[in-house]
Amino acid sequence: MLQNPLSAVSSAQTTQRSAASFMQPQAQSANFSSAGLSSNSSPILQLILQLIMQLLEQWQDPQPEPESLELSDAENKNLRKLLGFDVNAPVNAQVLDEDGDGEISEGDTAVVMGGITGGELSRRTLSAADVATITEQKTPAEFLENRAKWEEALGNAGGDIEYTRQRSCFCPRDFVLPMDVVEI
Repeated sequence: MLQNPLSAVSSAQTTQRSAASFMQPQAQSANFSSAGLSSNSSPILQLILQLIMQLLEQWQDPQPEPESLELSDAENKNLRKLLGFDVNAPVNAQVLDEDGDGEISEGDTAVVMGGITGGELSRRTLSAADVATITEQKTPAEFLENRAKWEEALGNAGGDIEYTRQRSCFCPRDFVLPMDVVEI
C-alpha cells in the first residue's frame, strides 16, 4: 500500500540520517522501504524522493559562490559592449571567477544586473575570444614588426607597390592566371 508522498517526506526528515547516506544505493532502498515504498512503487514517487534527498544534501552542504573580479574601467566598458549593452547604461556588469585564479579567464561567467528590479539581465560563460575582447590583448609583436616592414616598403616605393599574384590550385585555367596587383 502506498503512502502519501508528503508523509514519506516527513518520515524521511524525522530520521536522523545524514544527507550523504541518502545518496548510497543501499541506504536509498532502505529509505524507500521505511517510507512505505517498495521496489515496485511508482517510479515517479521514487524520482521525487531522490530529488528531495538531493536538495537536502545541497541545503546541508551548499557550494560556495564564485568571487566577483575587480574590472578596470576599460574592461568594464569592453564587457558591456560584448554583452550588447551601452557603456553608459545603468547596469552593473561583473565577471565571476569560476576557476578561482583571480583573473578573467575562459570559463568564467559574465553577469549583468540592473533594470527596474536590479535583478540579473544576462549571464554568459566566457570563451577565449571573449576574454581577449574584454582584456584588449595586444597584437603579437611579430605581426607589428612585419606590418612596419610593409609600411616601410610602401614608403620606399613612393606610395605604390606592384606585384604579381597567381593562384595555385586544381581550378579552371582562368582562375590560375597571373594577376598584376597595384596597392596605392
